[in-house]
Amino acid sequence: MNNVYQKNKKETSTINTLFENINYWNKLKKQVNNKSYIVVYNASGSNLKAAVIDNDNQKVIIGSENYYYSTDSENEAYYLSAILNDPNLSKNIKLIKSSRHIHKRPFMFPIPLYNKSDPLHKQLAKTGKKCELLVYDLVMNNPSINSEKVKMFLHQKLKKIQNLTEQVFFT
Repeated sequence: MNNVYQKNKKETSTINTLFENINYWNKLKKQVNNKSYIVVYNASGSNLKAAVIDNDNQKVIIGSENYYYSTDSENEAYYLSAILNDPNLSKNIKLIKSSRHIHKRPFMFPIPLYNKSDPLHKQLAKTGKKCELLVYDLVMNNPSINSEKVKMFLHQKLKKIQNLTEQVFFT
């Protein structure tokens, strides 16, 4: 495979091996030590979408079109996922980005570190987990469902996330 890659790569490319290409910016190798939970979100698109992956049951490699954060705390993972799924955060990111690319812009906002003693943080994590279960059920029972319909079903839960996120940010 490496020979095929080397034969077909552009002459201007400074990446000499297939592994260097796959491991671009060391994104493959640095994932070897991921923790128990991974929060993954899209690098581009109109709206920010995040999910939690349980990395203990299956080892996952996150592609270069996504960003991720890993933690050993399930509640921290769902807390961050809920904040990243807050429609207000997507709306605010749209105001500061110049293209469809989200990249690390969510972290330009003052997202407080997860505090396991803070009841608001725990409530946000719990709501994030409930939303995940709801989405899982929706997708498993309706494989052709699109993201707009999912948002419609989650409308009330997303409003709750918005409310909790505002309280977390401004208290």
